[in-house]
Amino acid sequence: MLLRDVTPILMCGGEGKRLRPFSTKKCPKPFIRTIGRESLFQKTISRVSACASPIILTRKDLKSLITAQAGNIKMVLEPVAKNTAPAIIKACLESENQDTPYLFMPADHDISDISPLLEAIKNIDDKGDVITLFGISPTSPETRYGYIGQSPVAFHEKPNKEMAKSYIEKGYLWNSGMILASPRTILNEAKKHVPELLSLVKDNNYEEIAPISFDYAILEKSSIIKCVRVDLTWRDVGTLKSYLSYIYKPYDNR
Repeated sequence: MLLRDVTPILMCGGEGKRLRPFSTKKCPKPFIRTIGRESLFQKTISRVSACASPIILTRKDLKSLITAQAGNIKMVLEPVAKNTAPAIIKACLESENQDTPYLFMPADHDISDISPLLEAIKNIDDKGDVITLFGISPTSPETRYGYIGQSPVAFHEKPNKEMAKSYIEKGYLWNSGMILASPRTILNEAKKHVPELLSLVKDNNYEEIAPISFDYAILEKSSIIKCVRVDLTWRDVGTLKSYLSYIYKPYDNR
């Protein structure tokens, strides 16, 4: 697969609840800037420069903040945040080419070198209906991340320490939250597994949507999932402890 054919969809529509007081609803975690550094959002844009121009998937009230940090960039705007399933479905509904490979990436990850992920994408030659997930090779029995079993693909919630150790012994991977698939494939799966949600997003009827993740809505029910192992120095900056670690020692030293 050619990287220039892949459109990154950068997801950054959270409400800033997990890292208060550092993050707020008006300035969620991906957009926080420390002295002399880019935000996680800006770093994510830089990482995917080898791909097609990215699209930002976010809430409409963050539009001016995104423009301030990224300039004139294409966006898909939700009226309110309802977790990742409605957001991803909306991005697919607004796609100009239903067969374009979309790389969905959270914009709050700390990564030292993105090249292993890009190489993995270049080695993908699947044709037709496939949703590819990228699992990170674990370096420790981490309890803050979900895990993915590979044969068959199975999802496992954030474990305790002992369970995390057993997951690693079984060859499970950290769930990175990064997904590669065409809009057509995702919408076909949405029609099959969550038709009511698909209809509500089509009608922009967000008041009737209950928050639901893409994992729960579609991935855990789908039979067309593939998981690719990627060796990345990676962390999801999702807790105060991980955020402070990132502030003092970011993996990319920027």
